[in-house]
Order: sequence, then C-alpha cells, then structure tokens
Amino acid sequence: KTDYIDKITGKTIGKITTGQIYWGAVPFVCIQLVMVALVIAFPQLVLSGLDRGPAIDLDKVRIEIPEISSGVQPFDPGSIGGGDAPPEPDPDPALDAMRPFQKGN
Repeated sequence: KTDYIDKITGKTIGKITTGQIYWGAVPFVCIQLVMVALVIAFPQLVLSGLDRGPAIDLDKVRIEIPEISSGVQPFDPGSIGGGDAPPEPDPDPALDAMRPFQKGN
C-alpha cells in the first residue's frame, strides 16, 4: 500500500499495484498464445520426432539362448533327494522360452 524502504540499502522502493503485476504477466501470456497457435497451425513441429527410430518387424525377432558351458553339470534330480525331472526342453529354445506365454498352459 505504501512505499517501502529497503533495510539494507536504505533506498525507497515505490509501491507496486496489482495492475502492474497483471501488466507484467501480459508478455508471457502472449508468448504462450503464439506458441499454441504455432502448434495448431504446424503440428509437425511437435510430431516430427515420433516417426523416427528403427522399424522393428516382430515376425523377424528371434530369441537365442546360449548353450550351457562345459563347466556346468546337468541337472540330476536324484542328487537332491529324488523327485520329478524337469520337462525336456523343446528342440527350438525360442519355443521353450515362449511356453509360459502360450494360452492353455
């Protein structure tokens, strides 16, 4: 409401009205409106990067599982007190890896 005297510098700072604050925000609002108008008029400004990137053909994706190294012993169900042996893996490792995702299993 009144002028302010700065405690450090001792200078008088004039009062600031609400209207001055609003008029100070006008340039920023105008810039935002211009940007929205540009995006509406030229959407490729924002969307141009979406079509980039590698095109992946999911039919050609192949999952390769490395062979077990010679230093690893094969599973022996008798060594842990018996029980059922694990199911035999499919000849194609990719089919074996996809088994949990197939319907009916």
